Amino acid sequence: MSKQDIAVEALPKLEDDQRARLFAHGLHEEGVFYNRLNFFLVFESLLFAATMSVLASTTPLARPLVTLMVIMGILVSLVWLFAQVNKLVLLKTLERRAKIECPEFTETIRLAHERRFIGVASANTFLAYFFPLLFTGCWVAILVIRSYTT
Repeated sequence: MSKQDIAVEALPKLEDDQRARLFAHGLHEEGVFYNRLNFFLVFESLLFAATMSVLASTTPLARPLVTLMVIMGILVSLVWLFAQVNKLVLLKTLERRAKIECPEFTETIRLAHERRFIGVASANTFLAYFFPLLFTGCWVAILVIRSYTT
């Protein structure tokens, strides 16, 4: 057990209204997590499509423009990764507190874990890392492919 786990468990028990606020805060933060995921996914997809369009162009500015767009894509992907992982820490902390405060929530999580098809503990953890790293890999691949083709 880590120091953070001990610190969370050492907190005084919450009253009913405090527990309700804890759950409301968790729901709000999860909404922020998924809204941010959607925003960056749309932004990166549009930037990727625009980059592919410029890449297919034969204009003289195409090469430096693609390089600029790829660098921008890598930076946005890294910001996205940072933002999602940062929000994930808050979500996991709120979930941990909810498990301590509400035994029925802990039991629900346990039952859900038993029924999972794939033993991944958290879809949020998977999503926080997968898409930003996927796009980062695609942006790097474009740079590598471009360096070999021209």
